[in-house]
Amino acid sequence: MPGFNPENINIHDLTVEEPEKRSELLFDSERDITKEDWESMNKTLEYCRQEKDLHNFCQYAMGMKILNPGTDIKFDEATAQGVQELLKIYINSSNWYGLSKSAMNVKIINPELDLGLDETTWENMKLRLADKRSNNDWFYYSDQAMSMRILDPEVDLGIDASVEREMQEILKDAKNRKNWRDFAWEASAMKVLDQNVDLNLDEVAWRGMKENLESYRIGGNWHDFLSQAMKIKILAAKEVKITDKGLELIMPEKKGILQTETLSMPETRDF
Repeated sequence: MPGFNPENINIHDLTVEEPEKRSELLFDSERDITKEDWESMNKTLEYCRQEKDLHNFCQYAMGMKILNPGTDIKFDEATAQGVQELLKIYINSSNWYGLSKSAMNVKIINPELDLGLDETTWENMKLRLADKRSNNDWFYYSDQAMSMRILDPEVDLGIDASVEREMQEILKDAKNRKNWRDFAWEASAMKVLDQNVDLNLDEVAWRGMKENLESYRIGGNWHDFLSQAMKIKILAAKEVKITDKGLELIMPEKKGILQTETLSMPETRDF
């Protein structure tokens, strides 16, 4: 058997392996939401419950469920009755936007609860949505449309190509690409409505939304922190599903195995 001869090595066959590196997820609630964050959000949730501020309670609880579907909201009978009374107040005051938002929150928190949405209520919500469209109020249009879609995936919202173009223009607007709270609000609603739509999510947008999230953490603004974190998670999701339980997010897989990238050596090299 011939011995090893370094002169027989073909330099073109050589490769150098780059150090192994993990593929980073755009957002990972387990990684990006700390134990201290959860403690602060839980304290705020319980404060709203104790103060019977059920509007904000439902918003908090819904956001926490989206960030971690296993969150125990402690949705007892007294809370359920209070929430149902809140929905009746929206109906009796003809606050159809508020009704659609709060009803969506409750469906995600407790999908078994009777929301009291009859045919007349749905028609009124649709009329309110049409009013926002005619007034070019696209932020609130997309927000209400998202709520109604989560409440009933089969509802006809009348969203056509012209509506999608109008909503996309908001994401391209220079001032909105500086207001990352509103950008995330609009983009996440649009993704729930149509996850194939172009949301203009470039590196600048991701950095801006995350910096905005961090500013809320530093300032102790847990209401906006939770809202922003929830929207970022929706945007980072690989797939968004609307089910009888509300909203299900399929996140990108975490890379448990380190990825190795192989690079070719230069074609020529002086020794």
